[in-house]
Amino acid sequence: MKAIVNARAVLEDRVLERATVLFDGRFRRIGQDVPTDGCDVVDAGGRYLFPGLIDLHMHGLMGKETLDPDVAAHRFIAAQLPKQGVTGYLPSFGSAPLPKMAAALEAVRACMKQPCGAKAHGAYMEGVFISLEKRGAHDPSLLMPPDTDFMLSFLDVIKVAIAAPELYPEYISWCAERGIVCAMGHTDATYEQAMEGVRRGATQATHLFNGMRGMSHREAGMAGAALLCDAVNVELIADTAHVAKEMFRLVYRLKGPDRILLITDSSPAAGLGPGVYTSSGRRVTVDDLVGRLDNGTISSSVVPLRKGVLNFHLHAGAPLHEAARMATLNPARVLGVDKSLGSIRVGKQADMFLADGDMNVWQTFVDGERVYQA
Repeated sequence: MKAIVNARAVLEDRVLERATVLFDGRFRRIGQDVPTDGCDVVDAGGRYLFPGLIDLHMHGLMGKETLDPDVAAHRFIAAQLPKQGVTGYLPSFGSAPLPKMAAALEAVRACMKQPCGAKAHGAYMEGVFISLEKRGAHDPSLLMPPDTDFMLSFLDVIKVAIAAPELYPEYISWCAERGIVCAMGHTDATYEQAMEGVRRGATQATHLFNGMRGMSHREAGMAGAALLCDAVNVELIADTAHVAKEMFRLVYRLKGPDRILLITDSSPAAGLGPGVYTSSGRRVTVDDLVGRLDNGTISSSVVPLRKGVLNFHLHAGAPLHEAARMATLNPARVLGVDKSLGSIRVGKQADMFLADGDMNVWQTFVDGERVYQA
């Protein structure tokens, strides 16, 4: 048995001061003044103990791209993520030819069977079946109508799929009927078209405000539908560039702590620092927050999820345990794994990390085993 003592444990409903957590592969006891006789003890030194972060939407890290068909590239990403406190993720695919996407999905399938570092819970199909008008950084030459035969080959891998409800409402129904979480995004849908998507089974909005029709006083748009509909979870890139920090409070007030999914939408340049890189075959110039194509269009973020949690906590006014929930328990619910992951609770798998008040990671554990130490 192992123990972490003198921690500020970030639980589902509060931060427990002076906490002791006993664990092996799972959390066994959580409290104060818990005996640790015979345990291998880690003194947290007053640091925060968070559940492992789950990044539902990320495209790469440290020069490696999720569209890479090489299993070694995916294992590299999985091995690097715990340095950021991430213990689970969905590799997400932008637009690419379907054969290339198929090869990358096969690589994800292999990583799902043999985890290495952070756990790949499946894949997020973002690209290809989207709106030309709201394509963002996606290559317009690659966009196409939904290919359900292609999707059928990877039902065990694809956990979330994007759809433009104004174009492909039947596709939303098709995904929902097969247990795929359908996210509305890269869409020019009106409010009514978005609500029709919800009626057909859509339950998520891809990177809120980005790649979608916005709100106005005359038409609530896709963004308004996502904010006002209680059945829709909203992804939020909390890097303060994709969405202004002043908007965090609005999103928090309308959606509450259980319907927000903090994501990174990270590019392969994440972790490399400012510079000029290649993503999905296109040149991207990266600063401290985001990448941009040559035409100025934002192309993914480079801000780690741990910083997104801190940003939301500071600028939305959300208590720390609620901001953390948006990157832990909420995504675990989307994936259907919240019974075993997503929070520090007795019986759940011991995925967690220790960090200071600025969210600098000190140690990360997956299934109770230390996989990273600063």
